[in-house]
Amino acid sequence: LVERGRFYILSRDFHLLASYEAKGAPHLVHVSPDQKPKLAILHDKSYYLAAVQRNPVYYGFRAGLGLLGLLLIFGGVMLAEHRKRKRHEVLFLQQSVFRAWVLENLDTGVLIFDSSGKLHSVNRKARQLLGAAGDLPDGHQFDEAQIHPELRQAILSILRRLEEDCSRAMEESVRLESGEETRRLLLSGECIHDENNRILGKAISIRDVTETLRSHEMLAWAKIARQLAHEVKTPLASMLLAAEKLRKMAGQLLDSETRAKFEEYLQFVFDEIQHLRRLSESMMQLTDLEAKPFQPVDLNRLLRESLERVRPLIPKNAQIHLELDEKLPEVSGNPQQLGLALNNLLKNAAEAVADGDSIHIRTSLAYGLQDDSQSDQPFAVIEISDSGKGMAPHVQERIFEPYFSNRERGTGLGLAIVKKIVADHGGKISFESQEGVGTTFWIYLPVNRTRGAEQTNR
Repeated sequence: LVERGRFYILSRDFHLLASYEAKGAPHLVHVSPDQKPKLAILHDKSYYLAAVQRNPVYYGFRAGLGLLGLLLIFGGVMLAEHRKRKRHEVLFLQQSVFRAWVLENLDTGVLIFDSSGKLHSVNRKARQLLGAAGDLPDGHQFDEAQIHPELRQAILSILRRLEEDCSRAMEESVRLESGEETRRLLLSGECIHDENNRILGKAISIRDVTETLRSHEMLAWAKIARQLAHEVKTPLASMLLAAEKLRKMAGQLLDSETRAKFEEYLQFVFDEIQHLRRLSESMMQLTDLEAKPFQPVDLNRLLRESLERVRPLIPKNAQIHLELDEKLPEVSGNPQQLGLALNNLLKNAAEAVADGDSIHIRTSLAYGLQDDSQSDQPFAVIEISDSGKGMAPHVQERIFEPYFSNRERGTGLGLAIVKKIVADHGGKISFESQEGVGTTFWIYLPVNRTRGAEQTNR
């Protein structure tokens, strides 16, 4: 014991054996000749022996502390791993949700099959193209699907070909006819592999290429029409000049009765030449459908210029109402192409009205389209309406088809050209018509957001 600067050496029964000043520590040596620990204390050349008993609680406490330390270290490591795994799970879940959202909102239909050939998932566009609202057999064989037979056979054909050769993509095209409407779908299938190149399943994409093929067909026809129009233009001018000379000669050489009959036939020739001339001009318009550089375009100015060109075709007693938004922002486009589209619409309106009818031309700024889509996008809106004879329902279904016309001398190219130009400018065209009431066309052209806001504020 140490007390107030002195050492006290006690026996096991607490009898004092020695005491001395604490100038130095005694030498302590453990000895255990009989495997029983003893304490030998050497001081002033005298040895003092005492039995030593270990305290199990003390050693148990120390062992417990050591074990607790190990548990804390192990628990910390496990907790860190758990948190890391949870973060990965959350990230994977977020990525899965994002991929599912992207897949569901793709503009391409997607069918995913597992390795056994059972349908695993279908996105919204695929259901729309397949014409199946909710009866596609998820988790079942696809041959049970109640869809168009030709389309089902095309999908099954791709699956069979992928079973035979999974190293390349397989394609099929399908032509679907429903009444007067024809759709063309392009199907492409390939195998899905993991990082070890093991086959997990198969994916088939479905795209509606109807409009794309129509555009390609129109461009192909445009090239043919352009060559044909150039070839026809010169002979038409020569024929018109020759007909005028025949008319003058007939007036000098023929008597009145014969001249009248001759004039009747000659007028028929003039009418046919004019019809061919109009057809040639329509064909020449197709050359303007080729891609051209865009620039800021003032739609109000284009409308005024187009109206002046078409005004001679409008009956004298027909009324024209202009309601143009002078604060309308400019759009990005090609003025020649947009002018051609407006000319065709105004020309149709002029030919539809009679004396006493009216034509209304309006421009405005709107956010979103008529179907409430793209509500955050500003659009410049052009509205051209007439109170003319209107169109029958069967005509309305086909007015945008090339070479379809409800007029005897129509070329059937005017509205097809308008639709192509509007689509090339990222816009939309729609119409309403009722027989005996009239027709209204709307053109929506996107406005540059920054420029539109600046001009609107100004």
